[in-house]
Amino acid sequence: MNVPNENEQSFNYSKLKARTVELELTSRDVAAAIQMTASTYSIKLNGKGEFSQSEIRKICEVLKIEAADIPLYFFTKKV
Repeated sequence: MNVPNENEQSFNYSKLKARTVELELTSRDVAAAIQMTASTYSIKLNGKGEFSQSEIRKICEVLKIEAADIPLYFFTKKV
């Protein structure tokens, strides 16, 4: 698991969290669906780790996120 250092900006996952709520799922539901522990998913969702490409793909399947929208959900920088 990659942990961002102080000089790196974290990503803002608020849109991802909102999509989870919109579909009436919990973070635990998403974690289970992508075969990740809830604690690992939480760590990544809170910017203390990074999602791999395969994890992003699986999350998009679960949350019905189009490929064109991936940057909005996963690569918006925190300000």
